Amino acid sequence: MVLNDIPTGFRIAAYQHAIYQRHSTNGKRLRMQDALALQADSHDFIWQAQSRALPSTLLTGGSVWASVADGVSSSPCAALASLSFLEVLHHVVEEAALKGLPETLPQRVRTAVQEWQFRYRNERTEGASTTLASIHIVHDQVCAVNCGDSRVWRLRRQRSGEIEWLQLSLDHTVWQQILQEELEPEEAGMEHASIYDGLLHCLTLGESTDPEPIWDAGLTQHTGASEEWLHVWRGRVAQGDVYLLATDGLHGTVGDARLSTLWRGEASLDENISHLKQAYLYAGRLDDCSMIAIEIIGPLSASCGC
Repeated sequence: MVLNDIPTGFRIAAYQHAIYQRHSTNGKRLRMQDALALQADSHDFIWQAQSRALPSTLLTGGSVWASVADGVSSSPCAALASLSFLEVLHHVVEEAALKGLPETLPQRVRTAVQEWQFRYRNERTEGASTTLASIHIVHDQVCAVNCGDSRVWRLRRQRSGEIEWLQLSLDHTVWQQILQEELEPEEAGMEHASIYDGLLHCLTLGESTDPEPIWDAGLTQHTGASEEWLHVWRGRVAQGDVYLLATDGLHGTVGDARLSTLWRGEASLDENISHLKQAYLYAGRLDDCSMIAIEIIGPLSASCGC
């Protein structure tokens, strides 16, 4: 029996919460600017809610596709940007997607960008922007893509019992570029001014996005021009892996150092999501937060890890 004939099991959970209304500067109700989407077996939904959660749910199908998007608050129609892009990506460009391979995900995103421009660009929405993080798993194959600072991590238990957080996405920020160019301050992990969190790339209505420039972490090479607006990671899953997608409301509010201490190998998916949720709420809900966790529960070949 080949590996792709083996049905993969998933356990999924999701959480979405809006910024504290006290952060409003003009007294108006702040609308959730994040959106999240999930397609797997009988589950097919897109959320943009002030507060909503999906408790741990078991799926027995061999495919799951999830995305988070964060409307850029400094752009017009930020809430529309995130929601409309996920609707195009998952419900317009998704035809036969769940029957396809994860490796087609980057092309689906490129096609969605072009269709999104066609459907939603007008005088009112010109400049509307969103980030994106998306992951598609089919049996043992996984592909993750991102544009902006929404993230994808792989959480894998090590022999020591510790949980390794591997960031599969690449933040398209000024700070990340500084780190990549090895121009960082004396201590790379030091706190930095918020100005360095500015986005270098995001998806914007009215902006021409060349579908060719792409950084592919799976191939570890440049496959296009110098402007890399979409980051791609490809790999294979192992039983027990957890893939976590989140908008920057999570890591931006909780902080990277604190975040990596919250996931416990002996805890359930619901318990671990609750740890992240409580840390986010305790930190003051400084930004909208959306997250999706996907746990691989098998059965899988023992040799499928990467």
